[in-house]
Amino acid sequence: GAAITAGDELTARVTDPTDDPQTGSFNLGWHLDAADGDVSVTGGATSDALATAREGAATPLGEAVTSATLLPYQVFTVDVPADAGDDYRARITWDGEINDGQRVSMSVLTTDGTWHRVAETIADAPGVTLEALVRAEGHAVDGEMTVLVQHTDGWAQGNLSDRDSALPPFHPEAEPRGGYDFTVAHISDTQYYNSNPDWHHHQLGISEFLVEQAEHLNLQYVHHTGDIVDNNRIPGQMERADAAYRLLDDAGIPYGVLAGNHDVSGWDVDYSDYSEFFGDARFAGTPWFAASHLDNRGHVDLVSAGGIDFLYLYMGWGAEDEQIAWMNDVLAQYPERIAVINLHEYMLTTGGLGLLPQRMFDEVIAHNPNVRMVQSGHYHDAYTRIDTFDDDRDGTDERTVYSMLFDYQGLPEGGQGYIRLHHFDNEGERMMVRTYSPSLEDFDADDATLEPEHQSFEIAYADLGIEPKVKSLVTHGFTVDVLSERSLGAFDDVASGSVVTADWPEDLLGAHGFYVVTRDAYGGEAISEIRSITVVEGEPGEEPTEPGEEPTGPGEEPSDPGEEPTEPGAGDDGTDDDRPRPGLPPTGV
Repeated sequence: GAAITAGDELTARVTDPTDDPQTGSFNLGWHLDAADGDVSVTGGATSDALATAREGAATPLGEAVTSATLLPYQVFTVDVPADAGDDYRARITWDGEINDGQRVSMSVLTTDGTWHRVAETIADAPGVTLEALVRAEGHAVDGEMTVLVQHTDGWAQGNLSDRDSALPPFHPEAEPRGGYDFTVAHISDTQYYNSNPDWHHHQLGISEFLVEQAEHLNLQYVHHTGDIVDNNRIPGQMERADAAYRLLDDAGIPYGVLAGNHDVSGWDVDYSDYSEFFGDARFAGTPWFAASHLDNRGHVDLVSAGGIDFLYLYMGWGAEDEQIAWMNDVLAQYPERIAVINLHEYMLTTGGLGLLPQRMFDEVIAHNPNVRMVQSGHYHDAYTRIDTFDDDRDGTDERTVYSMLFDYQGLPEGGQGYIRLHHFDNEGERMMVRTYSPSLEDFDADDATLEPEHQSFEIAYADLGIEPKVKSLVTHGFTVDVLSERSLGAFDDVASGSVVTADWPEDLLGAHGFYVVTRDAYGGEAISEIRSITVVEGEPGEEPTEPGEEPTGPGEEPSDPGEEPTEPGAGDDGTDDDRPRPGLPPTGV
């Protein structure tokens, strides 16, 4: 930076496009740059995007952090100069690259040990910039500020096995382990298993099979589309279901459930028993449980597997305008994900739709281009329906939605334990659907009402909009401007276009930096860049620099004080808890 003499005069010109008077000050500041070694940088990949414990390795600028199964991240540790005080603000800027069409976020570690998200975007070009203005209060810990740049939200379990794993098949007719990458399971309409103690072994058998075969299947997630029990008001039924799903809880298998009509007393829509056993308390704190509506009347799970980012959106029985609006809000927040909607009642056995399902089709599915699959039960059958949509209205349908009805409760003993296994094959670019009963050790139920083509089938990735990606995160630049409140000189109510001045303190020698902040009466604020200078002691009798000579202050006008500084988008993300989530408003702006 420029060399000045202690006592020299700093100058700056302040302007406002609407000619509002300006008030502000010259303040001490520090510009810290990772490229200069001022910030330590580590990187790695995590299963949990909200995890605070990170054990990354040192990562040079420009070096990619990649993963085919986990979520890449980088952590920046900033040593804040002690002279900044406790009331400074930090202007943080990250420049880098991620996969096109995927989400990257920037968060700051809080004093209570959680990540506070301050900026995010979905990349629409190779280069991405994130910026935020953050107060020290609530974020600085022992003179440090810790910043996380995270690729993708939610949960990515990673592989329990891979295509080359030498694992024995669970059944001679099972898909060979080398033929797929991972599995997602679908359960529905288990009410008779939990209402009749003699048939409860089917419910337990499903959970035990999924736990025992999780490694072989590389099981990443489990859906349940409602009617967990037959009558929520009869003691014992919810308790039996609870015991079976505790097996999944204890094994750490991610899953989601919703309420069918039998879980909430039909048209009474009484969610009290369901909430007691399957409300937010059961799932809160699990890293995939991203948002909830009315104590898990509806919820969202964010799961990434095999390089594919899924959004599993659940809505229980008795949805009305409020629930439909909530679903649309959630889908709009995550346009980059493959959305799978789980409902209890949706498709009839003929493929037709009733009144509420038709509303779901018209008001949710048709209007959200990220919706690719709909799963349901309620009606006793198996059926697959295909719809196409012209989202960009160019006259050609470019989106396909597969709706899959699965409900075998009409079989003996309430369904004989049949479940769906969705095998995702990245090499073959297909999802293979297989119907299997752990109780009978049998594929595809032998029943005249269940056509084979609706029990085992395949769907091409192209029809589901699936393109698996190796996630990549690269940092090209990371800077922090530490903006202290230590004033070198202030000005008040000056006209737009005025030159303002401040004298550099006589006792503040050496390398320093400063900035100018201006504000108007309407809340607008502008902050200049930080200028670096070297201050030397003046000789006796030496004249200070005049304002009309070469200024040592900001040589350009600060940005318009009538405009707000860049800040991340604020808004309610629809969650009912207070964990940091995408879209929550930042602190300190």
